[in-house]
Amino acid sequence: MTFTEKKSFFKSKAFIVIAAASVVLILVGGFLLFSSDKKEEKLATPTTTTTRKPIEPPTAPLTGLPDESGESLTRPALAVKIGNNVEARPQAGITEADIVYEEIVEGGVTRYMAIYNSTVPERVGPVRSVRGMDPNITLNWGGIFAYSGGTSTNESKIKNTDGILALNETAAGNGMKRDSSRRAPNNLYAIPSVLFQRDGKPVPPVAQFKYSKNTVDATEEVSSFVIGFKSGFACTWTWDATQSKFLRSYGAKPVVDQKNKQVVAENIVIQFIRYPSESEGITTGSGDVWVFRDGRVIKGTWNRPDVGSPATFTDAKGEIIALRPGQTWVELASTTTPVTITPSVTTN
Repeated sequence: MTFTEKKSFFKSKAFIVIAAASVVLILVGGFLLFSSDKKEEKLATPTTTTTRKPIEPPTAPLTGLPDESGESLTRPALAVKIGNNVEARPQAGITEADIVYEEIVEGGVTRYMAIYNSTVPERVGPVRSVRGMDPNITLNWGGIFAYSGGTSTNESKIKNTDGILALNETAAGNGMKRDSSRRAPNNLYAIPSVLFQRDGKPVPPVAQFKYSKNTVDATEEVSSFVIGFKSGFACTWTWDATQSKFLRSYGAKPVVDQKNKQVVAENIVIQFIRYPSESEGITTGSGDVWVFRDGRVIKGTWNRPDVGSPATFTDAKGEIIALRPGQTWVELASTTTPVTITPSVTTN
């Protein structure tokens, strides 16, 4: 009898296939379990978020306002002498100045010296002549002084003032242009974009005032006030709470620029100075100062021991009077110039 050996199941092909498949399943399952554990471990790991403090933009030196572009730190100050006679009105660029000085010249009329640094208007003017007191004012910030001409004495003064780049119409080249639609001498305009390229120093200009956003501690609220310059030049500044600015006018007529934009300012500083002779105001020494901001007035003292530094303003306690960031007008009134304040009326 022939016997056929019966193969064991464990040696069969079926067993081998099943066993191999089982091993694969075990390995795959183990990998998936390991990956799942790792994923859960990764999800369970806390993440650390670093919050960076935003970088504050630089502050424009002549306004105290943030300058997102930073360009105010890359150029000097540009002072432009501007006429204020009736034929010169409305002027170009005065609403865009960082600081405007108003001074008394011959015959009791007033003229402006507008200072630019944080802005570059298309044009400024009409540009008029230098006066004897201008070099000492301009030394506050240095840089470039643009004017149309002047007496030989006054031109010599400004040209020989160390730290000032004085440019009259001839020296300015294409930095000044005549407007054929207006009559001379009220048709000469400065082009700031060109004049800023003339490399005045220092860069940036010296800051002139201390600034603070905090409301001042002053009890005398003001509705408006009139600076009693000569008739036709006496100006009124009226507080506008909606804009938090003072609005300039001649009587009831708003003062506007050539774009019909009204002249406004956050700060009006009336610096009472002596005028021994016409257009020769003395800006060194000390005297009374009235600072208008936030619809209020702070009365104190200005002090400037020499032309090498700006004037400081202190209150009755001897503390520095801070201005509100923004545009400032400095009214260089005579010690005999009347100023009439209309108090703010509080209604219950």
